[in-house]
Amino acid sequence: MPHRFGAIHRRRDNIIEPNGPSTDSLKNSTAKGYTDGFTTAKIFASYNTSRLGFVGQFIEDAIRVAGHALIAEGTEAGYSAGFLRGLKHGEDAVEGKR
Repeated sequence: MPHRFGAIHRRRDNIIEPNGPSTDSLKNSTAKGYTDGFTTAKIFASYNTSRLGFVGQFIEDAIRVAGHALIAEGTEAGYSAGFLRGLKHGEDAVEGKR
């Protein structure tokens, strides 16, 4: 029984299972996503304070271009979350909110 409760606890706390991507891979993907999002916001904003339009498609394309060497399989959600956070922070920085 203790093993079962441990597995439930790990899943509930969103800890990556041994067969899945490592915690380091998820952190790397999230950090890469954040950096890409922040940079993208600054690039778009430099053109008449434009904003990125098709965010989901842009993220999917960025993941495909980066490949599994930079975004480990199973960590795409981390990349996406990091990208969206970085995009928001980049937009705020350009608008003088940060």
